Amino acid sequence: MKKQIIAAAVAASVSAAALADVAITGAAQVNWTHAETSSAKGTAIDHNMDIKVVGKSGDTTAVMDFEVTNDNGSATATNGTKIKNAYLTSKVGDVNVETGTKYGSDTLLDDANVTERYATLSTNIGPATVHYKQWTDKASGTGSTDQSEYGVKATFGDITVYHEQETDASHNATQVTGNVAGLNIYYRTEDADGATLDKEAVQLDYTVNGIKLTYAKVDADVGTDSDAFFGTWTTATTNTSTTLKEADGYGITTDLAGNTVQLRGYTTKTSVTNAAEVDHVKAIVTRQLASGATAEVTYHDDDTTETLDLELRIKF
Repeated sequence: MKKQIIAAAVAASVSAAALADVAITGAAQVNWTHAETSSAKGTAIDHNMDIKVVGKSGDTTAVMDFEVTNDNGSATATNGTKIKNAYLTSKVGDVNVETGTKYGSDTLLDDANVTERYATLSTNIGPATVHYKQWTDKASGTGSTDQSEYGVKATFGDITVYHEQETDASHNATQVTGNVAGLNIYYRTEDADGATLDKEAVQLDYTVNGIKLTYAKVDADVGTDSDAFFGTWTTATTNTSTTLKEADGYGITTDLAGNTVQLRGYTTKTSVTNAAEVDHVKAIVTRQLASGATAEVTYHDDDTTETLDLELRIKF
């Protein structure tokens, strides 16, 4: 009883302002997927749930993101509970500091993965933001593989230009995003010296009379992982069926009877030796439900396999 009284007294002593500096958000997603070929068929049910905790004190922010996927009892990275993001941002004078472990973003040239044990310093110089970043693949500095890069980002009107260069000169990338006369532009090129690892991607979006028209393309010497217009490709190695080497296609997005409807037609080629081009047709229908959840139905045909995916997701 005494312990309960003490706990209540401590909770009551916490100010409303202090509580307001901690925010908890989350998302949950469940997918029912049925795939069928001329000789086989199968169904899978998968779930993915996230809880994100953000704590702030002045100019310093701590972020922790917990993810639960499929079998909570599994110890593997893809099935179970894991910390997806754990990083800290702060300021030292005019220098912004960010350090920890963080997931990247899904793009035409990247299926988001985690960068562990990194530190980034950035500051503004005139209209540009410059940064220096270092990361390692091991907990100890002894025998670890350290990597670092520097970069600069500047905005000119509605166009943002970004360039990054690894300090050993083995890799550099240039990216241009923005809007020109209503045309949304994404372009990224990556160059790896001394190896055939160059790759580039472009996506153009233009909306007219409420209809969005999209063109997208990927071209990679060896191949790339990707998670965007052309679906999910999980690896970036040669001679692999899950690596995207070439892709090209068109899409249309519009609202119809309270639904968001997307239609896509595109071709892909993997990094497997002598791989043939594969034609894809994809239709995606998304609807906001009265319950607060979002329902999404995706149909995909890639010449050999027809897939129907039913998804239910919420954010809170």
